Amino acid sequence: MSHLRASLRGFVGVAVLTLAFASLSFGQLGKGVITGTVTDPSGAAIPGATVTLINEATAVQRVATTNEAGLFRFGFADVGSYTLRISAKGFANYEISKLILTVGQTVTNNVQMELAKAAVQTITVEATGMQLVQTQKSAVSGLVDRNTLAQLPLEIRDPSAFVNLMPGAVPSAIGNLEFNGSTRGSAVNGSRGGTGNFIIDGYDNNDQGQGGRGHNSAGSLPGAITGISPDAIQEFRVETSDYSAQYGRASGFVADAVMKSGTNHVHGSVFEYNRNQAITANDFFTNRNNGKDSLVRNQFGGSLGGPIRKDKTFIFGAVEIQRMRQGAPNVVASITPEFVNFVNSGQYADFMETDPNGACVQFYGVTCPGEFSNSRTLGPIASELLSKYPYPVPTSNFSNESGGVYPAFFGVPIVYPVNIFGDADVRNNTSLNENRFSLKLDHNIGERDRFTGLMAFDDFDTVDSSLGTDGYGSPYFPIHALSRAQNWGLTYTHTFSPTILNEFKVSFLRHNSGFPRDIDPNVPSIIPALDPTGVGIGMSSALPQNFTDNQFQYQDHIAISSGKHSFNLGAQYRRTRNGSVFGADQFGLILPYDIENFLTDGWAGVDGDNVLFGEPLLGSYYYDEAAVNPVTGQSPEFYRGYRANEFGAYIQDDWKIHPRLTLNIGLRWDYFGVPHNFRPGLDSNFFFGNGIVPVTPPSSATRAPNPFYPAGSVPYAAEANATFQLRDHEVWNKDTNNFAPRFGFAWDIFGTQKTVLR
Repeated sequence: MSHLRASLRGFVGVAVLTLAFASLSFGQLGKGVITGTVTDPSGAAIPGATVTLINEATAVQRVATTNEAGLFRFGFADVGSYTLRISAKGFANYEISKLILTVGQTVTNNVQMELAKAAVQTITVEATGMQLVQTQKSAVSGLVDRNTLAQLPLEIRDPSAFVNLMPGAVPSAIGNLEFNGSTRGSAVNGSRGGTGNFIIDGYDNNDQGQGGRGHNSAGSLPGAITGISPDAIQEFRVETSDYSAQYGRASGFVADAVMKSGTNHVHGSVFEYNRNQAITANDFFTNRNNGKDSLVRNQFGGSLGGPIRKDKTFIFGAVEIQRMRQGAPNVVASITPEFVNFVNSGQYADFMETDPNGACVQFYGVTCPGEFSNSRTLGPIASELLSKYPYPVPTSNFSNESGGVYPAFFGVPIVYPVNIFGDADVRNNTSLNENRFSLKLDHNIGERDRFTGLMAFDDFDTVDSSLGTDGYGSPYFPIHALSRAQNWGLTYTHTFSPTILNEFKVSFLRHNSGFPRDIDPNVPSIIPALDPTGVGIGMSSALPQNFTDNQFQYQDHIAISSGKHSFNLGAQYRRTRNGSVFGADQFGLILPYDIENFLTDGWAGVDGDNVLFGEPLLGSYYYDEAAVNPVTGQSPEFYRGYRANEFGAYIQDDWKIHPRLTLNIGLRWDYFGVPHNFRPGLDSNFFFGNGIVPVTPPSSATRAPNPFYPAGSVPYAAEANATFQLRDHEVWNKDTNNFAPRFGFAWDIFGTQKTVLR
């Protein structure tokens, strides 16, 4: 904790020194800023002008006054369309309507007032639309607005897909290893996949358990953890470089999304998208096997928003349901029924004992009647398993050559009089059931206080018929992925004065994903090690798995505006709780050398060893394994529950040193706590030793010198003296020096807000 206190003192010291020269401005997580300068006809600043910002959808108003430099600034502004009214004594009133603000954007409107020519005079203009060039930010970003969300096709209706539209973005998903290969989300500008930071209305929406892979099904992309219907998203901005110090946690990119809010007018949507097989073509391999593809996808739902109390309380909700059923060809190497019968009828034993191509004659030179008597029928274990889970029947590409221990050891296969292997078309069936719900409530308590609540719920269950075993082709052992994500957030905004605002946020993020071992759970995973067959029996040895992540996030952002400086200042605390079960080898993994040993319960290898070597040598199994606690000899405890604390703080100065030049200067500090198990005595790590070489080098007088001997090598000595140590709270050293400075500038070269150098 001493390191942590020292780092906190260092950050506070830097912040205090910075504040001695500048004051604070406004955070923009999930929101934006509207600012500008008010001048008279000669270009001189007009201090004390009254500036009113009116949300055209909700009629909510905010009032500010220009400072001595003529500057006004509205932070924490919701995305949407606004009217800006400016009044000053002796000047005509000025009004700008249809001013569009997008998430994370700083909209600049410099106004030159005209002298009043009558008692009451108002100059009204209409904004030209969205400000395409930002003149006060050095960050590089791209906006995904409502038009993009509504008009571009989304096969799986996951808004995260639009991250891949950004310049420099490379997608990644399960099955798409030819892209960035991380399977944890998009990679931007050469960063690793999985280093994106996903935010909903300023709340964390990241997968902290699996680094981006947690929300990955047939209806979603890796990255964000709680999927939200595109009909519930107003827009989101993807910041790809030089972003403000208010953004932390990850260095790849920031996807800052904003959910729709209700307005004074009732609005909503109803939709259904359907993809069926009736008007689509078959896969090439399906046609070759005279089969029929199947892909049916239904996506339906709607949204509704409006006022609960006009100008005061608003609500918006959305629901989306997805159903997908897909069948596709899956050609796998399987075992022929003829060979199973060949073993069960005793013909295998006769063949091995007396046939010229059998093991005895081919490798020993003589017949060996009776030596394969233990292999004269199916073993009772194999017989019981095959009665439940018979191998898929091959239809092509047959082979009668063994693929197990004999060709591996002797270099010559056993050639049987019946086919042993062949290709079977095992249908791969995939299903998805996904339900998404979201709700957002906005309430204006008074002129200075506002409350916002958000709920996003995503339940997605998938089944894949081919991934439940350690092989890839069994039709009996599908894998079930049962997942649920939810995000709850509350925001309270208080205006202390036109120049001092505070925003407090608290949120709860939970994700659970489970992969049960639900078909014959006590049967170990069994698959021949050296045969070409890919058909396994028993659920995968990596099952069961279950991951539960809980995150409690508290953050506060304070903003003060004065002079030419604008600062964002904030801090946050995250408490993470991770509970997981990874039952690797809990029920065992058995790899017989080949199908012959599987079918005879291992007797084929025993009989072969006795005949060929007179003693056990090769055995029957490539290996068998199971998870065992070496201390007790019993099954280990598979559950782990980890806790960690994370802190972050930032300060950002947007210094307008000239009407056309803004400097963006900031500093961020993050601390990611070392996870610790909630049960003591379970966490250990490998710790290097003292760096002293433990053995004296051999004398060159008695032995030739060894040029590879690590004499005087401190790294070698540290490794040689290393030990495993049990540590409950510090399994690695704490890193409290994660300081991240920011610097950039934005120069409006011609003062037209059309050409900016960053």
